[in-house]
Amino acid sequence: ILHTEPRESILHLYFPTKESLLASAKYIANAMGYSSGQIITILKSTMKELLQERPTGFTMTDLVKLLEAKAGDGVDMKDILVRFDCTMGAEDVLFVVSPEKAIEMTKTSIIWDLSQYEEEYNQIICQLIIFSLYETQKLQFHEGLILGKVFVFIDEFQNIPCNKGSVLGKCLTEGQKCKMFLVLATQFLQGRFSEAVINQFKQG
Repeated sequence: ILHTEPRESILHLYFPTKESLLASAKYIANAMGYSSGQIITILKSTMKELLQERPTGFTMTDLVKLLEAKAGDGVDMKDILVRFDCTMGAEDVLFVVSPEKAIEMTKTSIIWDLSQYEEEYNQIICQLIIFSLYETQKLQFHEGLILGKVFVFIDEFQNIPCNKGSVLGKCLTEGQKCKMFLVLATQFLQGRFSEAVINQFKQG
């Protein structure tokens, strides 16, 4: 289903639990090229503060503003804020904790066209969408609910990290048991991936 109604100025991303939303900090960091536990902790604690203030949801803009405020408190945020520049001027993202809406998202056919975004922002949004779908399926699986299959088709997937710690790596190795399946399309497979990444596909 290609949604033809006017594009919303805010992209809504639904997470089944508060914990899953906070866990998404890892994939925001991952999309920006960070693997540091310290950076992930800073992002997660900032998101936690926002959820306490705004339990109904917060935006990417809110996240950047609070990070800027923390920089004013003497915390070294310069590098993080530079990398968040890619989010400015793009469609904002609203992070919402809603099990009902998250489940609804897994049952709806949606096309997300991320081609108009800068590469870093494209990666952030893509990884957040995949992770929110995965977390929703996983929660339903653990609660013993009847699951429908979720197929996520990702075009030009070579632009997204595929190592074991990435969201694609997680879904390739763990997604199938909770009936989440990836369909990955690329024109550039040969020579683009290390042996470690190819082994990840073999495991999946």
